[in-house]
Amino acid sequence: MNIKFLKFFFDEKDVFLILYLVLVVLSGFFEINLSPFSYSGLLVVGIFALITRGLVSSVRFDQYFYIFVAAVFLSLFFSGYTIGLYLAIALVWYTRKYL
Repeated sequence: MNIKFLKFFFDEKDVFLILYLVLVVLSGFFEINLSPFSYSGLLVVGIFALITRGLVSSVRFDQYFYIFVAAVFLSLFFSGYTIGLYLAIALVWYTRKYL
């Protein structure tokens, strides 16, 4: 299902990603405690997903999804810098595997 907004087309994956980022930013703005998770880690996961979502085709989306699910679980233990490093390495490895 594609959603048209002005001249842009959004997939439902894009809508859920934008909602995720809005919720994370609002929780930081209103200082809602996301106790076990690192706020900076969750923000890095959302920004990385927003930047790289257009680079991945829908056919191979499942491995890309698993990389980001692992990153969300890693935000339980690591800071945003470590998760950013993990995502950079995992996405380079992922794209080199499919080139």
